[in-house]
Amino acid sequence: MKHLQIEDKTVAALLVLPVVFGNKSFFKLYEEETSRDYVVDTAENADPFVAVIGDIMKPKCCYIVVEKTHCI
Repeated sequence: MKHLQIEDKTVAALLVLPVVFGNKSFFKLYEEETSRDYVVDTAENADPFVAVIGDIMKPKCCYIVVEKTHCI
């Protein structure tokens, strides 16, 4: 994996997460202008998931939502 670009490594890591958590509906897609606070506020009682902001293959950013707690 040394020859891969950082973007490719990010996509590969994201695609492995559903297997680790055992959740088939693991990715939730949001528009590019979606804020982190909106993602957390709308995640009430949700199973862990990855919030992808923008395009899944070239995301603006991603958040891993495990609990309804604000970090960073």
